[in-house]
Amino acid sequence: RVLHTVDGNMACGGYISGANISDNCIILTQGEWKETHKLLTPRYRHSSWQVCEGVVLLGGAGGADTAELVEGKTGKTKKLFDLKYGFR
Repeated sequence: RVLHTVDGNMACGGYISGANISDNCIILTQGEWKETHKLLTPRYRHSSWQVCEGVVLLGGAGGADTAELVEGKTGKTKKLFDLKYGFR
């Protein structure tokens, strides 16, 4: 996994070998990576930041015109808004 974001112990999105764009977030727990969330839009080369509710993923390739919230406590994701201009 490359071109992903990391917030705390959670990695989201990214590019996986074999021309696959990641559509999930994973956390490192007891030495193993475990999937915690399915993304609404596969994305890589995006931006992210932590907020009270979880982590916001913004733009990037694959999800270039959207922002989504990865909710920390529920395991859910939700679309926040469309971007007016593409972001890459």
